[in-house]
This record gives sequence, structure tokens and C-alpha cells, in this order.
Amino acid sequence: MISRYEMLSGVTTEISRLISKISAAEMKRYGLRGSWARYLLLLKKHEGRITATRLSALSMRNKADVSRSLAELEEQGLLERTSSAYRARLILTPRGREIADALYNRAMEIIETAGRGISDEDRKILYTSLEKLSKNLGEICKELGRAGTE
Repeated sequence: MISRYEMLSGVTTEISRLISKISAAEMKRYGLRGSWARYLLLLKKHEGRITATRLSALSMRNKADVSRSLAELEEQGLLERTSSAYRARLILTPRGREIADALYNRAMEIIETAGRGISDEDRKILYTSLEKLSKNLGEICKELGRAGTE
């Protein structure tokens, strides 16, 4: 029998891999990197009210990756900043907005298709459970970090 650890780590790794693969395929249509899909969707959601620091936190990616990606999104003409400072607000250009809108619509289709056969009640339980697992694992990581400094 597969242990709970093996099931959790295996399934979450596979889901992450598949989401990355889908993102890459969808972004390829626009000649863009798959890793930028998350940024574009977050920029759409928080447009004009988000900084690079906040984008880093929301995307759960490090500041260096966010900084590089934002510079490349600017070069592609998809993003503008309200100033040159790191605290600048990020704004999608009309082309960036068009792509982000298309990505959002496609993401909703994919989520709907991926969730086939899962009831609303089961979905709620799944997401609640995943949030609890994430929070608990985060606490364990914090404890491990403290243990390494003693």
C-alpha cells in the first residue's frame, strides 16, 4: 500500500508538472515563456495595484526571478511600470491585457475540465485540506529553520 507521504508528494509533484506543461503550451501560442502565465494572471487580477515585491509574494517566486521576468515582459511590450523604482505599480499594456484575458478564459476552461467528476462539496473539502496541509508544512519548515540556528 502506498504511504500517505508517497501519495501526497507524488500527486502534488505530478499536478505541478502538468500545470507547468499546460502553461508552457498555452504561452507558446503567444511566443512567451510558460512561467510568465502566473505573472500575467496575477497582473490582470491586481492591475495597477501591485508592485514587484507583492507579485513575488503572491506568485511564491523569488524576487530575482520576478525581476528578470518583469524586465522581459516589458521588453515584449506587455507591461509598463508607473516609475523606475522597485515599488512602482505594474500595469499591463493593451497587448498584455489581451493576452492575460485570453489566458484567464483558457485557465477557467482547463479548471472546469480538470474538475470533472468532482462535486462542489468534494472540491471545497479538497481546497480546505490543501490549505491546511500547506499551512502545517509551512509551520514545520519554520520550526526546522529555527532548529538550525540554535
